[in-house]
Amino acid sequence: DDGYAANALQTILIQKLGDYRQALAAAEGAVARTPRNAEAWWRLGRVQTRLGDHRAALASYQQAMQLGPRTAELEDSVAQVLITLGRDEEAKAAYGRAIALDPLRPQPHYGLGTLHGKARHWDEALRESEMGWALGGREVALVVGLCEQYWEVGRKADASTCVTDVLKRDPENTRGRALRERVRTGARSVSAER
Repeated sequence: DDGYAANALQTILIQKLGDYRQALAAAEGAVARTPRNAEAWWRLGRVQTRLGDHRAALASYQQAMQLGPRTAELEDSVAQVLITLGRDEEAKAAYGRAIALDPLRPQPHYGLGTLHGKARHWDEALRESEMGWALGGREVALVVGLCEQYWEVGRKADASTCVTDVLKRDPENTRGRALRERVRTGARSVSAER
């Protein structure tokens, strides 16, 4: 309805301004007015995620999945929260569902790459992360993980080129700066310190 659309727009605008407490109130208002609207629940989950209330966000995302069609974006949101909650196997499954729903969406490929890297399954990690890159995923937060994976498998030139690109776009990126230092000094591994 028009009231939901206006409230959704308000939530988005408030989020862009960075006032997540106010965005939470707007998103909760949208859910109260349209409790059977899956997108309202998804937006509420997004704000809860930003506020660090991951359990509440997961519950909101699950409600969205019960009400509406499952989308790749929703499954991706679920996977990210599951990772934060330490539920990596469930997150892998959610990323797999996201890819099945939209194989051209880069984010779940990067997410799977990150999880495979965490498990030190480098072939799978690189396959998924490079697929994310090939599909046009250029968000610095995603690409820096690919740079780290290159370093882990000894592809130093690729790691150097990759991290240089990351730091051109985000000179203050802490992961990129740490990797640049490792590349410069020849330190063995990014994950050796984890």
